[in-house]
Amino acid sequence: MQGFALKTARPPFDDPDAAMAVKLLVDRERLVEVVCSGRAELGNDLYGKGYTYYPDGLEQRERDVAEARRLLRRTGLYNKKVSFYTSTAADGFAQAAHLFSEQAGEAGLKVEITNGPPESYFTDALSMGTVTNHRCGAMTIPTYISERLLSGAPQNATAWQHADFDDAFTAARAVVDDETRTRRYRSVQTTLRERGGLVLWGHPEWLNAVSRTLQGVREAPPNTVDWARFDTVWLD
Repeated sequence: MQGFALKTARPPFDDPDAAMAVKLLVDRERLVEVVCSGRAELGNDLYGKGYTYYPDGLEQRERDVAEARRLLRRTGLYNKKVSFYTSTAADGFAQAAHLFSEQAGEAGLKVEITNGPPESYFTDALSMGTVTNHRCGAMTIPTYISERLLSGAPQNATAWQHADFDDAFTAARAVVDDETRTRRYRSVQTTLRERGGLVLWGHPEWLNAVSRTLQGVREAPPNTVDWARFDTVWLD
């Protein structure tokens, strides 16, 4: 998943209408075309497309510059500036930030881009910038929410802190009946999509390459200490 994280614990994105303006001004198709070379599915501002508990059937959010501009005016953001903290920490981050700046300008939002060191970006981005790059690999939707969206979560990039959201998620996770749990998870995620600070514009393909001259590759479960150990491989 690729996207942007808006800090919702402070102005201007403590106002859900300001966050919605950004969700509407983003050109998802253009971001996928440029940043991912077309090799991605469009995002719909929710993590986990295709995973268990993903709320299927939601209408794809489309770009609406006129409505974005109206919301920017209503929230006092029109022709105002926000800071975007980016880095070369991951492929496409800086490119996506500059493309976002262009798209925001078309709606009347000015963006000041600052580049941070890649070594500490994912930690620094938790406190720096009004907008930052956001990405995530594979994990279950409940794990993503608990680690990135609950109050006090260690990787809460949007600074989303709402006790009622925490309580609703905890209640959903405790339900035994799968149909009821699925319905409650959908409600939690719908709230997040409408009022939260995640602008998730794409789900890139998982790309792999193979060469007969590459030696030393070992099988290992993803996200373990033995996975992707490129320091142990060599070319014949």
